[in-house]
Amino acid sequence: MIGFRDGPLWAAVLPDSWPVLPSEMSISLLTELESCPRRWALTRASYPNIWARHGYPPRLQRSGLAGTVVHLAVETATKEFARAGFYSPRSPGAVAVMKKLGGYSALLGQCIDRVLNYYADNPRTKHLIENARQKLRSEVPEMRMQVQKFLGSLRLESVPPIATASKRTSGYQVRSPLGPGAYPEIVLKAATISWMGKVDLLTISDSSCEIIDFKTGVPSDQHTFQLRVYALLWSRDKELNPSARKIDKLTVVYRSNQVAVDVPFSAELDKIESEIVSRTIKVRVAAEGHPPEARPSTETCRFCSVRQLCKEYWQADIQQRIGGESTNLLKYIDVEMVITDRHGPMS
Repeated sequence: MIGFRDGPLWAAVLPDSWPVLPSEMSISLLTELESCPRRWALTRASYPNIWARHGYPPRLQRSGLAGTVVHLAVETATKEFARAGFYSPRSPGAVAVMKKLGGYSALLGQCIDRVLNYYADNPRTKHLIENARQKLRSEVPEMRMQVQKFLGSLRLESVPPIATASKRTSGYQVRSPLGPGAYPEIVLKAATISWMGKVDLLTISDSSCEIIDFKTGVPSDQHTFQLRVYALLWSRDKELNPSARKIDKLTVVYRSNQVAVDVPFSAELDKIESEIVSRTIKVRVAAEGHPPEARPSTETCRFCSVRQLCKEYWQADIQQRIGGESTNLLKYIDVEMVITDRHGPMS
């Protein structure tokens, strides 16, 4: 049984049916499936006896909330700058854009509410929301500095505001060819391999074509690979990029700096395509079982929000192996028990 003080109580049981994999793969889905297909399936299945929403009620990962808020604030501001035709917060007239958003602190307050609203009807976390809100609001000054650093390093290509607005609309709704402009949160699709990816920012001018990705975490090789996959998807997107124009600049923007990623061309793009197609085939086989394959390990399981539902995780030999993998930095303890009687109103 899973229960919370002053909250609901429900049985921790397997779902009636396993979820169907999406028809299109993405870099985040591939990474999640390669880590543990069972975790993905248990997280995405339906649990109508617990709540009306899809998936298992997620845990409130407090350590990552601030990064999510910062990323959302940067995304929101970037969209407004692009829509207005300004190319950085220092552009003439850009101050009016921030005033329209209410200023940095107001923007962050709105983003905090948007992030926490996702958990509002979650029976697993709703008793934690106000505490999380207070903590995040206390961190607004620090988050404000981070957002300013992100936006301060932003330089969009100089394109006419009218082109930016009109092409952005057509890009999102009709998926017609993109001309010069700045396109926040644009979805790229490679139909021939059934892959898609949502790019934080795509900028196009007569002389350049750049993909920019914002990251609130520490630099990682995975970020580099993600950008190179985006370059592949752009080159293969026959609706947005029918002329197969190549990306000539890839940039990861971190809180304190930005990193240029080597742009893959021709043979490298073919190699990346071959790699992700091969990996996709493997994870689909692992994830389409009933139940999907489980891959328990300390790194995979310690932050897993559905490990209480995983039969393999609780096997004695697996628990012994995971315990042997633990270090002082990764140590945690799970206990499986049977409660036979109630001893008081709080138990």
